[in-house]
Amino acid sequence: AFFVFGDSLVDVGNNYYINTLAKPEYPNGIDFPKGNPSGRYTNSRTIADVVGKIGVGISQDYIRSGSVRAKDHSPLAISSVCEPNLYGEEIGFEDYAPPFLAPNTTGDMILKGVNYASSGAGILQATGAFFGERISMDKQVDYFAKTRQDIISGIGAIAAQALLRNSLYFLGIGANDILFGESRTRLYNLDARKIAVLNAPKVGLIPFERDIHLCGQACLSLLNRMAMLYNSKLKNLLEDLTENLPGSTFVYFDYYAVTEDIINNYSSYGFENDDHACCEVIGAHGGLIPCISSSQVCPDRTKYIFWDPFHPTDSAVVIGAKYALDGGLEYVSPINMRQLANS
Repeated sequence: AFFVFGDSLVDVGNNYYINTLAKPEYPNGIDFPKGNPSGRYTNSRTIADVVGKIGVGISQDYIRSGSVRAKDHSPLAISSVCEPNLYGEEIGFEDYAPPFLAPNTTGDMILKGVNYASSGAGILQATGAFFGERISMDKQVDYFAKTRQDIISGIGAIAAQALLRNSLYFLGIGANDILFGESRTRLYNLDARKIAVLNAPKVGLIPFERDIHLCGQACLSLLNRMAMLYNSKLKNLLEDLTENLPGSTFVYFDYYAVTEDIINNYSSYGFENDDHACCEVIGAHGGLIPCISSSQVCPDRTKYIFWDPFHPTDSAVVIGAKYALDGGLEYVSPINMRQLANS
């Protein structure tokens, strides 16, 4: 199974069921099947959607039975990771982890995984308070504990423990918070053993930050240094958790390095724009207002790295997911997510 925790980077609709301003409306989801918002802050899929194909496969198989690119950025090396449809076919599964709060997320469906992410969430309870209600990381883990109990009730304690300990857990949260390890330890105590954690991306490069900081590069550099400090502490924490929690593997996914590489070499990945939001209202980089119904949308989303002021397009998501799945130690450590799934 595949269980997802996080914020707007991986939210798939939980915020539709709470009282919050952070609810993605159309044209969000414009390229998602049936062209609906789908609860995602992107034109189609999130990175957890793409990576999660592996988690679904593990769950189904279990229940039935009881370097991404060349260093020279050659087109041949990149072509296999930039085509979303081909990539989905490669994995071979159709389901995405459904939002926990959706009324139909019950029964056998939860044996394949659940998504608890909430736009505006954070490790700290106060994070995202401006938007209204949000599901903090602590609350997301509380919800997972309920799912765990439902799984135990459905298939028994022994089978549930085996399922949960062989499942994948994907965390993308906390880039603007003080670092805490408590939530990750709680997951371990609830039988999570294979846990992958995204670090903070190079936040100074997103359209929102480019547009709001009149002080220019000095402010953006400060933001990036803060992200690097957070990431350094996060990596040390995950290494300590793996060492001290028997049977666990905490994978550190260097999303900062990935986003930096994509932006620095955007044309090699087939992009034509590296700093402007595809879905925009106003701002030099389209970064001052989120993607809303009155936004202008670029006609070819595959040429843009950024979908809106904060989030990547599906094309950029697929590249990031490929790094998470098959990247070397410079991007994901101590093993990549495909190796984690097979461990």
